[in-house]
Amino acid sequence: MCYEGLFVDAYNSARVGLEAGWLSLILRQNEELAREWLTLLPSDTMDTDIEKRYRNTFANLTWIRKTLSQSEEELSEKTNIYQLLSTKSHANPAAMVYIGSNHNNIDDLTLYPSEPLHSESHRIKFLAGVLYCLKYLLHDIRRHCNVELNVEWRYEERSLFNIAGVAFPDKKTGFKVVPDKVNAAYQSMLLLQFAHHQAKLPRTQ
Repeated sequence: MCYEGLFVDAYNSARVGLEAGWLSLILRQNEELAREWLTLLPSDTMDTDIEKRYRNTFANLTWIRKTLSQSEEELSEKTNIYQLLSTKSHANPAAMVYIGSNHNNIDDLTLYPSEPLHSESHRIKFLAGVLYCLKYLLHDIRRHCNVELNVEWRYEERSLFNIAGVAFPDKKTGFKVVPDKVNAAYQSMLLLQFAHHQAKLPRTQ
């Protein structure tokens, strides 16, 4: 999907992959939950006990992340990555709008170069974001199933930057990816680009 330019679809697939992978690890470790997941039959009626139980557990991504996480730090990591993927999986500026000028501006903390969105360099960056998520899932499988998959993974801003494509200045690390502000960052950069373009237009009486 990345090679075909379907970047939103690619990130949505990565998000669904993490959801399914994390849930499968929970069910693998808990036979009672696995049996319940197999036998619960959610209905279309919101006020049934079964429906409420299902929506509060297996259909609840917060519950999935919290149940699988072994620490608050891990829960925060999983939440941040999932929020980034969620933002990039919907029709909003962070996922749909191309930001770039005719030259690279070091003041713009955006990952994307001044090339067409379907260019090879863009595809590579989107693929890097998807690969980071895949490695995270393999990392979790290795930890919870005690199998060696020869995958190195660690939580880092640079790799989050690959997913988000945008960041904020930070005195300690140089830049910071804040999932719930990614859209705002894109919109701010877009307005800045418009302002720069407007300033270059000839003045009229």
